[in-house]
Amino acid sequence: MKPSDIWGVLVASLTTGGSVGKLVADDIDAPISGAFPRIVSPSDDLLLANNSVKTHTGDVILTKKKESWVIAGGTYRITYELKCATGNAVDGKICVNDVEVGTKRDSVGSDWTEFTEDISGINVADLIQIWLQCGTAGFTAEVRNFHLKGTVVNVVGEGRDP
Repeated sequence: MKPSDIWGVLVASLTTGGSVGKLVADDIDAPISGAFPRIVSPSDDLLLANNSVKTHTGDVILTKKKESWVIAGGTYRITYELKCATGNAVDGKICVNDVEVGTKRDSVGSDWTEFTEDISGINVADLIQIWLQCGTAGFTAEVRNFHLKGTVVNVVGEGRDP
């Protein structure tokens, strides 16, 4: 592999939108390229956007509604919006690989409320998820704009003596 080939891979992986993963819930494939490991540190730079509205009706049990598969480890800034269409309470929680890692967030009312949380310890091939539950059985909760944000740093290699 020539240096120009490596440079092309790095440029493509940094400049292609959604270059750190795949939106699983919406079946949107994002380009996955690069020969070197990537590390994510939290920032407000958008890496993946899963904007569609997903609803959850009836249950007062946390239920998975959105997930994104990532190919870079590190710490992600995760944002999402919640509301209950009927104005009641809705709870949202960030999970990684079906394990609760975030703070349970509550929203009351029919207006969208945005939540932000930095989640560390994310590994390559993890699934970052948002789970919902209704505060009261029979009502409809909604989530949208599930965003993974951060700055991607490519590890370009290692120094060696010949």
